[in-house]
Amino acid sequence: MVSIEKYILKLPWEDGRQNTGYKKIKLLESKRFLFDVYLLYYSEETLIPRHTDKVDQGRHYRLNCTIKKAVIGGKFLLEAKPIFSWWRFVVFRPDLDTHCVSKIIKGYRVVLSIGWVKKQTK
Repeated sequence: MVSIEKYILKLPWEDGRQNTGYKKIKLLESKRFLFDVYLLYYSEETLIPRHTDKVDQGRHYRLNCTIKKAVIGGKFLLEAKPIFSWWRFVVFRPDLDTHCVSKIIKGYRVVLSIGWVKKQTK
């Protein structure tokens, strides 16, 4: 079986904002409807430290779908109970819930991440 990693690496990746080695590609964004879609790539030795993703206003939600799991490491860790979790899917509140990705020891990880902000109603 041919590894798809060599094809993945040819995509136009940007450095992730945590500056820990993971890469991202913005697939879609709407400032009007307050959502974004990213493809995330984590190579060996990368991680994301514990953090929250604050928003200026509203409630931030994110659906992560793990497309490819790392062989060792690369676990998504959430300090609160997720809104929904099943198989490779998790929905959570990144603005409220501290989350991280453990260091990848072997292999690589690919995640499709869809985020949106629900405006506060008065």
